[in-house]
Amino acid sequence: MAFHSEADLRKLGEDVANAAEGAYLREQANQNAKSGAGQHGFAFPLPGDRFYTHYPELYASFATPDPAGMQRVLDRLGRASFALTHKFAVQKPEGSDVPVPNIDSGIGELAGRDTPTQISRAIDDKIDGWHGSAKDAFQEKILNKFDEKVTNQVAAIDMTAASLAMHMGLRQKLNEDVWDIGRKSIEAFNRVGQMKSDDVLQATLLVAIAAGTVWTVWRGAIAAGGFASISAKDAASVVASFNNIRTSAQVSEVLSHDSATSVDKSMKSILGKAAQSYHDQEKDIVAAVNHLSAGLRDSSTNSLFVFPAPREVDVLDEQGSNLPTLESEFATDR
Repeated sequence: MAFHSEADLRKLGEDVANAAEGAYLREQANQNAKSGAGQHGFAFPLPGDRFYTHYPELYASFATPDPAGMQRVLDRLGRASFALTHKFAVQKPEGSDVPVPNIDSGIGELAGRDTPTQISRAIDDKIDGWHGSAKDAFQEKILNKFDEKVTNQVAAIDMTAASLAMHMGLRQKLNEDVWDIGRKSIEAFNRVGQMKSDDVLQATLLVAIAAGTVWTVWRGAIAAGGFASISAKDAASVVASFNNIRTSAQVSEVLSHDSATSVDKSMKSILGKAAQSYHDQEKDIVAAVNHLSAGLRDSSTNSLFVFPAPREVDVLDEQGSNLPTLESEFATDR
């Protein structure tokens, strides 16, 4: 479904208001006919401030920027992940509109460049003939840890992308929900005062499951990449809140068409539920991102993602141009 702009939603609100006015006038005409007021020239006066006059602004208030504007950032995160692994984190799942990086956005060109792991292995080969405490420390604490650190870095990048994708999906589904509620409300207002119908009008709240649907797709990719060296405790401090985003089953809400005021009441109730679901899930996504961010900064966990220089290597810089010392630290077989 296309994304509807603020102008589109305001126009939808106007259409709903027009349908509500028609429903109100039919109800008044029916009441006049029943009371005989129409035969004697009397009529019930229309209220000066009708309940539906604020509908255009009500619907416009649900406007958000088009989530397509976030796609470029998602593509960049996809490129960063691919550059480290030469693997696509998430390809567009069949039959799903879950936001994923665009694999045609220059990601493929990175396949011709070495990954950090490939580079580290080449360095490993080049320093094979070196000897000394600095070389041993560099080998043990940097090169030997490369695969592990890169795996963790990729997982962090992919989780950042997943959080963005969840927000994109959430915004799209809210837009679709509000549009659907508006169209169904017009239909409900048009039925008021007409021949009775037993048909039930339902508006399905897609937003209720939006973030969870996206996370289900992305979680598999992140689990496959894994956090190579994160313990259960560390994982909890870094990423666990992504699994706690509130979702509920897809819900079909019934719109009344018994009277103009009952349509108004049920429409506002359903709009309120969509807004609350969006608010709750957006709040949870932000909390999850904050958890991840705090974990990346925390001294107890950030060593899982960075390569601190070993003391044996750092001390070489302190020795400056002391060439004999450097030669002894990096003696070769030659």
